[in-house]
Amino acid sequence: MIMKYFLFLCLLVSPLSHSKLRINFTQPELLVSQVHSFDFAMSTMLNEYEKTLVPVMQSQLKNQSYQALYNELEQKLQGHTPSAAMAYFLGQLALQLTQYEQAKSHFESANQQHPNYAKAIVGEGLAALQLSQYQQALDKFSQALKLGVKDPQLYRYIGFSYLEKKQFLSATIAFEQAKMLLPNVTELDHALVYSYSNSGQTDAALAMLEQLLVTHPNDSKLWLQRANIYLSKEHYGIAISSLETALRLGENQSANIALAAQLQLQYGSTPRAISLYKGLGHTADTTDVVFDAINYLIDTYKLAEAEQVLTSQKNIKVLPDNSQSQYFYLSGKLHQQKGNIDKAQKAFRRAVNLNPIHGSALINLAKLYRKKSNSHQAQMLLLRASEVADVKLQALTEHADLQLAIGNQRRALSLLRQALELAPNEQTLINNVNTLQHMVLQQEN
Repeated sequence: MIMKYFLFLCLLVSPLSHSKLRINFTQPELLVSQVHSFDFAMSTMLNEYEKTLVPVMQSQLKNQSYQALYNELEQKLQGHTPSAAMAYFLGQLALQLTQYEQAKSHFESANQQHPNYAKAIVGEGLAALQLSQYQQALDKFSQALKLGVKDPQLYRYIGFSYLEKKQFLSATIAFEQAKMLLPNVTELDHALVYSYSNSGQTDAALAMLEQLLVTHPNDSKLWLQRANIYLSKEHYGIAISSLETALRLGENQSANIALAAQLQLQYGSTPRAISLYKGLGHTADTTDVVFDAINYLIDTYKLAEAEQVLTSQKNIKVLPDNSQSQYFYLSGKLHQQKGNIDKAQKAFRRAVNLNPIHGSALINLAKLYRKKSNSHQAQMLLLRASEVADVKLQALTEHADLQLAIGNQRRALSLLRQALELAPNEQTLINNVNTLQHMVLQQEN
């Protein structure tokens, strides 16, 4: 009597990706002080011609007409070489106007004419910082410190430079120094919380956050940072409540709404998660997250919830082909779970037509053909799936099971050996290979 052996395949429920559990919030940015008046301490450094321009400068500054003043000075200084003081002032204006290349050029000119001109060195560092030349900015700020600059803002600038370089511990040290000298600058509080949390000093970050939330309870950015810290500590309940508070206060970034939905689905309220997912539109940040959630709901047999989210996805045709393919794959998977085989087959075909290397769709479509005893078509699909790296192991074992079912034990053994090369420590595969080897040897003898 010929015994029939079954290959037991381990099917794991696909979890939601924890790599996406990250709050999206803006890194604190350096605010450059406005130029309100001309520094008369520099007036002795102006040449005689430039001194005649001071009244114009003061008048335009009073009206905050920075662009008009900059253009006027550029015009009036044609044919003249600006003094170090005038070059510094032009650099300040250009910095205010976010014309950072011009600002840097003006500050460099001031430094060349007046070596060790500390204020111009700081200005050059600021321009470099805005141009993302972070190490050059730090070098200039360090030079200014060596020249004895006492401006407490300098430590603030140094902190932001280190922040941009992702050197959070160094940023923290600089911000702490700045905070001692500038205790009432709120910008430094946000910067310190950010650098604390990113340098692993979460307790210090939380202590400062709780103080800030007492005085600024409606600041959604603070609640986002609080959610992020508790997320890093895996305190999901507090992270969810903090993130939901930020949403109620007007936080509307789709990535954060998607994250709130994902957290609610795994650690909070499924109905709330469904509500959030249904409200998301199609963006690069959220489409994959929504599809992951649908997949998770199907795999955990929450079919009604999966259908709610799936049917809420409108205007699928605006998505790239790969995303459309995933939509139809999920639709097919849902129909398959509900026993609607014909609808499932149709959806899987659409998925494969849109993305010929959608491995999971190829395998699921092959399974449906097997159910309809169309072994040839199933084999063709499994051969295609075995060329897709992400599902190669599953395709090989499924194909081996098919070959065993139609009595081709030698072919099944060959496929299982290929699978074993991909997962050499998988005990189920080892057992199946040994069993089939024994069967093949018995037949040959």
